[in-house]
Amino acid sequence: MATLTTQVGTTDTGADAFVPELWASGIQNYIQKRLKWGGLCTDLSSMLSSGGDTINIPAISSSSATTTTVTAFTGGDASINYTAPDDATRTLTVNQLSYVGKIISDVTKIQANPDMMNMYVQDMGYQIADAIDTHIFESFLGNTTTGVADTTNQTELAVDATSVFDKDDLKDLVATFYNNGIDPRDGYVFAVHPYIFKQLAVLDNFASWDYRAGANDFMTSGAVGSLLGMPVIPDHRFTAYDSAGAPSGTNNVCLGLMWNPKNAFVAYSQKPKVMSQLSVDFLGTKMAVSSTYGAVVGNRSKVICLTQV
Repeated sequence: MATLTTQVGTTDTGADAFVPELWASGIQNYIQKRLKWGGLCTDLSSMLSSGGDTINIPAISSSSATTTTVTAFTGGDASINYTAPDDATRTLTVNQLSYVGKIISDVTKIQANPDMMNMYVQDMGYQIADAIDTHIFESFLGNTTTGVADTTNQTELAVDATSVFDKDDLKDLVATFYNNGIDPRDGYVFAVHPYIFKQLAVLDNFASWDYRAGANDFMTSGAVGSLLGMPVIPDHRFTAYDSAGAPSGTNNVCLGLMWNPKNAFVAYSQKPKVMSQLSVDFLGTKMAVSSTYGAVVGNRSKVICLTQV
């Protein structure tokens, strides 16, 4: 029997030379490389290990400590006041199934060619990652109207996206954070519409070396660092653009989201899995990658949404 050398060693060239674990590993690597939103959430998959498809998450609200004096407890008749939590509950339901299916005429030949195999696993991995990210993004919006922000439950900062995002907008952003008792340096991230990102990229306070000691130059590296301690991440999922690249749509369309990854949750009942079957009908190997998952935002009032006025 003929043999050939692949990345996993010397194998025969028959159908049994197909190594699904090799494909699964490559696809999983590209999924992790591609994921944006999925990597900015807390993974609760371990809570599904015993079965089930829902996780109830308390949207814990801020509470206040009771302050008294030492002498108030010295008489022996004082007691601590206890309160029962009445926080709202957010339900994470694992009800999303994403898959990519392909018919490959000679899977072992492709597997033996690292460059060719890489093209297949990259494409399949990227498509699954994009589907997961899109679902997580939509969970932030919390409604069925495309691109419109959840201004009822989230903290809103309205800006005029048709003009330049300038220093005054940055001042308003700082005030919005601290007026709501939120420190952006406490692990927050900032995902933003490409049009806003474009304006930030030429704003000296954000991109200039004069304000970013030791940072890379944006024009040569594309690195833009952080804003108020938050990594800034442009994303195409925000509302569509007009011919000038500006956001299109009505008022209250979402232009950016700021949140702490500890306040956004994702869970997988099935991590991306590769399945295959030799098909005589199609004269090739059927390959499918699928994943089952769900996502939810916890305390939505702790999410700051940048909206268009």
